[in-house]
Amino acid sequence: MFENNRLYFIEETGGYLGDDGLWVDGSLESIADIPCDKQPYSHDLAYRDYGYDGNVVYRVFCDYNDHIKLGATVSFTSDHAEEYQIKKIVNWDNQTCEVLVDDL
Repeated sequence: MFENNRLYFIEETGGYLGDDGLWVDGSLESIADIPCDKQPYSHDLAYRDYGYDGNVVYRVFCDYNDHIKLGATVSFTSDHAEEYQIKKIVNWDNQTCEVLVDDL
């Protein structure tokens, strides 16, 4: 497996009440990242390969990680310029999986 990219798992931190009594919104932060192989993918290919009938823009091959969950927000850049959502997870064995993602 090529590991030509990194998959960043993103979560929003909780907001809080600042010292001045004003609400401070939470921010998006990486909670983990793993090496991965990212490939362009499509709805038609996902339907043909897995019977998945949803929009998909990439498929990602990576080692299994506890952060890989349906609906999780991910990015391929540390600045989170483009965010994606995990739509389908295909486990190959106990260590490797394929993750289908779509634009958020």
